[in-house]
Amino acid sequence: MLLIFPRCRWAAVVIFLAFLGGPGLCPAQDQKPRVQEKISVPAAAPETLPVILQETAAALEKKAQSVKSRLAAAQKDWSQAEKDSQERQAAMAALRASLAVESLPPEKAEETLKNYALLEERLGKRLLEVAQEIEGLQKTQAAQEDSQASLKEEVTRLQTTRHEAARSRKMQQAYQRYQGAAAAQRQATKQLLETLEKESQLLKTEKKLLAEVKGELQPYVDAAWKAELLKRQGRVAVKDQVEGMWQTLRNLPPRLLSRLMQLQASGALGFFVQEHLAPLSGLLALLLLLLWGIHRVGGPAAVRLATWESRAQTPVLKTLLSLGLVIRAHLLLLATIFWVGLSAWSLGLLEYPPGRVFLNLLVALGLLQLGCHWLRLAFAGKPAGGLLPLEAGVARYYRRSLQLFWLYLLLGGWGLSSAQYLGFSADSRQFLGHLFRLGLLGGAMWLLRRRYLERLLPELPGPAWFKRPGVIHGLRGLVLLLLLIIIFSDLLGFQNLGNYLAQAGAVSGVALLILGLLWLGLDAILHFLLHPETGWVRQRYPQRQEMLQRLHGLTRGGITALLAAAALLLSLKAWGLDFSTLGWAFQWLTWGPQLGPVKLTPLSLGAAALALYLGIWLSRLARSLMEFRVYPRTGWDSGIQYTISTSLHYAITVLAILVALSLVGFPLTNLALIFGALGVGIGFGLQNIVNNFISGLILLFERPIKVGDMLVIDGQWGMVKEIRVRSTVFETFDRYVLIIPNSELLSGKILNWTHYGWGMNRLELKVGVSYGTDVRQVTGLVTELCLANARVVADPPPQVFFKAYGESSLDFTIWVFLKHPSDRIPATHELNTAIFEAFHREGIEIPFPQRDLYIKNWPGGWGQAKA
Repeated sequence: MLLIFPRCRWAAVVIFLAFLGGPGLCPAQDQKPRVQEKISVPAAAPETLPVILQETAAALEKKAQSVKSRLAAAQKDWSQAEKDSQERQAAMAALRASLAVESLPPEKAEETLKNYALLEERLGKRLLEVAQEIEGLQKTQAAQEDSQASLKEEVTRLQTTRHEAARSRKMQQAYQRYQGAAAAQRQATKQLLETLEKESQLLKTEKKLLAEVKGELQPYVDAAWKAELLKRQGRVAVKDQVEGMWQTLRNLPPRLLSRLMQLQASGALGFFVQEHLAPLSGLLALLLLLLWGIHRVGGPAAVRLATWESRAQTPVLKTLLSLGLVIRAHLLLLATIFWVGLSAWSLGLLEYPPGRVFLNLLVALGLLQLGCHWLRLAFAGKPAGGLLPLEAGVARYYRRSLQLFWLYLLLGGWGLSSAQYLGFSADSRQFLGHLFRLGLLGGAMWLLRRRYLERLLPELPGPAWFKRPGVIHGLRGLVLLLLLIIIFSDLLGFQNLGNYLAQAGAVSGVALLILGLLWLGLDAILHFLLHPETGWVRQRYPQRQEMLQRLHGLTRGGITALLAAAALLLSLKAWGLDFSTLGWAFQWLTWGPQLGPVKLTPLSLGAAALALYLGIWLSRLARSLMEFRVYPRTGWDSGIQYTISTSLHYAITVLAILVALSLVGFPLTNLALIFGALGVGIGFGLQNIVNNFISGLILLFERPIKVGDMLVIDGQWGMVKEIRVRSTVFETFDRYVLIIPNSELLSGKILNWTHYGWGMNRLELKVGVSYGTDVRQVTGLVTELCLANARVVADPPPQVFFKAYGESSLDFTIWVFLKHPSDRIPATHELNTAIFEAFHREGIEIPFPQRDLYIKNWPGGWGQAKA
């Protein structure tokens, strides 16, 4: 008897087969492996199983072939990696031998150290890629084996039932083919994993060996450089060096002319023009376009810049605008330099040293022209209207000195960068560099002459502390001391030490100068935007002067701190103190007690404090932006604005606290324990605090009372000024403040006149007239008086009611609607005054209670009493 399985069982079998034959089982060589996903297919009968097995076997054979291709590539990579590793190990062995006998030059050792650092980084990346590929293959193989085992179990169960499909020859052949394909795929994957494992092990071994060699090489480099600096050399033949450099310069024009003649004779120049005829045509068209643009833009730009300069108020802004005018005056020169550089790059001329030398010279000449022009404007002197109001002698001294210094800096820098291409020897280049750096320090000493500097400092822009005589004199003393040390080092034969000191001093000075100029530019931009008196933001938001003053001071201080830190790091870098070597000086920042996962170190505590400070600052900034940019466009009332701002403040503050806790190492998962402890604390004595806190949140979000509402509390009229975490600040009209717990405001009865806004409200007045007065006359007269008051609205109209017969008066009630709740007290005074005057004028009596006293019996009689 044949047992037929349910259709759902065959659906599961088909799903397994589709899973095995689905795409992506084995990655290609340039793809990363990924875990397979099961694909849902419609249910199938057992008769279709042979067809499905055939299709799946074909897919597995294809995937096995893909794995074999990847295996071949992996084996090739492994062979190459093993060969490279053997070569590197041999090189490392030779390097260690050189280190043992101390025969490796420091330049070569430093270069090798850098190369090994790059090699270690490449090996780490490759090791990560191999590890990821191994992990992906293992996951794929595990998923495949699970699916094959399930399929095998289902086929075995089918065979035990003696189903016709299981006994058919087609089924047996399909299953055998499937098993062979799966076995081939498993074998190929296994071999690929073994190859990748061998490569991974090789990479780990080589990376470990590299780390050991680097650990041996770094101390050697440090010691070698120290020994090289303190190495005493013979005297430098200055005369021979100068004669050699002069001979090189004399031979330069004939060499250049000979080269040009060779190009012309060989026809290479004409061939180059013919080959690049299309780019040359485009470059010529670009040149014409640049000339046309300069002609169109130059005039209006000059007028606009001159107008801005006349309106500028700060010296730094005037300086920037004057620099813009100088650039405008030399647009043709700048366009020419740009066109030449673009032409050299597009035609491939920058690949040759003469092209780079010529372009660098052209850039240097352009900068020289711009700098000299601007110096003439800046140091023209007070009588000639210069940017700095200096005396004529001081202005002339600095104008000439700075022009010479600028010329020396540009042409000297160009000469040093081009010396190798011009044919100078290594000794000559080193000699020229040493002289150039000495010239920079000497020029700095010349510019810092006390006679002229004391008259220049008061007129320079910049921080006040930098203009103090002590700071400038200290800087001048450091430069002078450095010059003396360099000169004595050269005289004593320590040329390497002198060269190192000159280079470090020059680089430090240039870095400080550039960062100082950058600070002046940023300070000018900050002054233009955020100055609390004349800034652009101050003009748009004149009511935010105090906030702008804090923001301006904070931003300026932050920029100053960042640039000062950058100047310090660059100076230390120039003196050979790398960022990584500075770690020992800050090790104390990581010292401190550890309480479980929490480590209380100066670094963690400082970072936590900084996080809290930044959180508070960001909260203020966010609320200011909401107040400036969002609230004016929404039309929300002050209560909604206060609720949003306060909620934003609480959210940012809580986030800052969480960040601070994580920085000190506190696990945020333990917050549940803290909340549990708070629950116990609430049970013992924090009920009132938590009650007020929750009440404050309810007041903020439910908003029964808002900031700016007019309330009456215990008979006191006043305004809500602030809703805090625990209490609410209520200021009465008598100008004293009530601090009310939030829970009392929720549990008590509060009269809120502005809960629905500052709209109309009704005022009730009462007045009495004597018996015999015309009631209609009183009603009409009071109605006219109410309508005549400016605080009373006409719609709804005032209402006057004859309410009751009093003991001595006819009682009237007056209802009037006022425009604003704050009009209640002055309207009461004005209306009562007008009613009293009108009644007095019309002869209407306002009665008051009277009592007559009758004495029937006086003890002793009246006469006796009188006596």
